[in-house]
Amino acid sequence: MKATGASIHEFYTAGWPKDYYHDDYVLEFYTGSAPTDDLDDGWALEADVEYDLDDCGWLYHNSDDISMTFEEAYTAWLKAQTCAVVAVIVPHGDVDALKALAADKGWEIKA
Repeated sequence: MKATGASIHEFYTAGWPKDYYHDDYVLEFYTGSAPTDDLDDGWALEADVEYDLDDCGWLYHNSDDISMTFEEAYTAWLKAQTCAVVAVIVPHGDVDALKALAADKGWEIKA
């Protein structure tokens, strides 16, 4: 299964399983033009790039001998979501039209 860096970031910040840690890598998120090369044991994830979750390692529980793959944890979180986060590139002149469309649909825009 693949997921964008933006979706992985949403999972990492809002859906991380309680009392679990990620043992294999440090995940970094950035909005610049290129990832830094100074991460010794981590990944710098780009928002619009798709990553293979099978490569993302394992999550381990802090107090129990319980583990799950990153993909299992992400998939469980994704199935529980009732909404999707979508990034849209809109010309400056159309921002108000997009906001109006979102308001008509009852959607939330964070800008």
